[in-house]
Amino acid sequence: MDSFQTKVFVAEEHCSMIGTQLLAQSHRHSAIHIVISLQKHTPIQAVVQGQRIGVQAMMIQSHCLHELKIQSPYWLVLLNRMSTLGICINAFLKQQSTSYLSLSFDEAQLDQLYTACRDLENKAEYLKLWQVLKQSLPTHLCQLEHPPLDKRIMRLMQLKHDVLFMDNKINWSHIHADLNLSTSRFSHLFSQTTGGTVKQYFLFNQLMLALTEVASGGSITAAAMKHGFDSPSHLSSTCRKLMGIKPSDVKNIKFI
Repeated sequence: MDSFQTKVFVAEEHCSMIGTQLLAQSHRHSAIHIVISLQKHTPIQAVVQGQRIGVQAMMIQSHCLHELKIQSPYWLVLLNRMSTLGICINAFLKQQSTSYLSLSFDEAQLDQLYTACRDLENKAEYLKLWQVLKQSLPTHLCQLEHPPLDKRIMRLMQLKHDVLFMDNKINWSHIHADLNLSTSRFSHLFSQTTGGTVKQYFLFNQLMLALTEVASGGSITAAAMKHGFDSPSHLSSTCRKLMGIKPSDVKNIKFI
């Protein structure tokens, strides 16, 4: 396979976009960025919190004002800051007193990533590649001094969407029974350990489901209605706020 095709993969805690060029004007949102220019000696041109940067790969903390320009094949990951990996990355960047961090890949590693991203065909291949990327991050052996996730929070994150929601609303009765916590106690515990609210966490998950629907060929209107958004414009505004992209950005491209 010689051509580099634009692709998207959507999971509960992140969305990956693999493409040929990226131009993102100045914006901020709650997702953490992991972005790699897959072409050797073709750095990302970025501005983060007013600072101009040219790097091969980087992580950007959530809620930081940034712009990105990549004129070569790239891999962009938009990660839920309240996921277990997101919490580790935000804590790591905070510990380093920085809003971004350059990532190091040697030429052989970049060649491998380029080939793997170019030839990616299915979910199983993607998940293997995702594990490779996670192992290359400085947080892969996390021993940071941040609060570990409470086991009850971990339990919540492992529950399936159809268990957590009923008629597109949070199924609090099931959460109470499963975790043996009141709404107020659970909400406080969740915010304390993740840095965000339960509503924000579930909203990101709903957004991932809606984007999966759109990327699979569904209409934005149908995806919005099916996954609990008030309207297509509500879905679009949520997508821009949380991820800095539009739902249409994942439409009509190869969905892994």
